[in-house]
Amino acid sequence: MSTDWLNIQSFQQSQELLSAINTLSIHHKLTGKGYLDTNRKEEAEQAVETLVAFFKKLDKIVQNIEDGPRKPILGVDARFRHLAENYVQAKRARSPSPLLELPLSQVRDLFYSERSEDRSKSLAVLAAFRELLEEHVGVDARQLLGDI
Repeated sequence: MSTDWLNIQSFQQSQELLSAINTLSIHHKLTGKGYLDTNRKEEAEQAVETLVAFFKKLDKIVQNIEDGPRKPILGVDARFRHLAENYVQAKRARSPSPLLELPLSQVRDLFYSERSEDRSKSLAVLAAFRELLEEHVGVDARQLLGDI
């Protein structure tokens, strides 16, 4: 598979994840303020499923990276591995964020919780992950478009 194709796939996946992050963030903020947000409930549930599936995959790769020297991971392209490596580096830098403090399995559980304190943590996780993902998207865009 060509590098350009991998960058395109990575860019597209990142855009889908950013959309899911935005949908769930808006839903959490509205429900946190007492609005029912019935119009966005199904979209928010789909966003949760998208993010949970992604974090499950990310968790496996992160565990592989943290277990030792760089080993190939079957079914994982270089761009996804790079995102996982960036996550591990941020985690090691001890950035103050629930995304980096909690195990990814607990992060996934936050998305299903209805408790207000979990909703606040979930929003912080989503914001931190958005930042990490936007950096990743920037690299993809530069590789696809060059320095315009």
